[in-house]
Amino acid sequence: MTRHALLALPLCLALAAAAQAGIKTNHYGILTGRGQYVAVKEGKLAQAKWAGTDERRPAPERWLIADGQIWHSQTRQYLTYDPEDKEGKVFLADKPVKGAYWLIRKPDRRKKHYDEEGSEWGVLAAASGAKKGCLLDVEATDKGDGVRLLLREEPKRVVEFGRLYAH
Repeated sequence: MTRHALLALPLCLALAAAAQAGIKTNHYGILTGRGQYVAVKEGKLAQAKWAGTDERRPAPERWLIADGQIWHSQTRQYLTYDPEDKEGKVFLADKPVKGAYWLIRKPDRRKKHYDEEGSEWGVLAAASGAKKGCLLDVEATDKGDGVRLLLREEPKRVVEFGRLYAH
């Protein structure tokens, strides 16, 4: 092998590894388990399978986050809660609710608790109000693919929130 070929090989391997990792997008998904995501259908919260389209484009199961606020990629409605509500109901709103903020908590399985630092993957927790620190939970409704989102200290299901990558 020539000296140039020896130098080119590590470069090609590094580029191939980077290509496999994907390109970071602005979208996030809320995974409720078994390939189901929290989506918005006809203005209501629902479960949906992955759209299978380009992760950089808005879709029913894609969300955006900034400054502790989460909003839907298509409808621009906010996923929010009432900070004074002790029942912990989570709902869609046209504007952010004053005092309601989200925090992504990364699980630390060894210590069986959640790290408070921000992350691109983890579980969603209320960052303020009566349910501060409670985690997002999901329940199916009797209306087809509808879901009810709640804040609970001990969620019944693991609901994951994570950044999407285009491949």
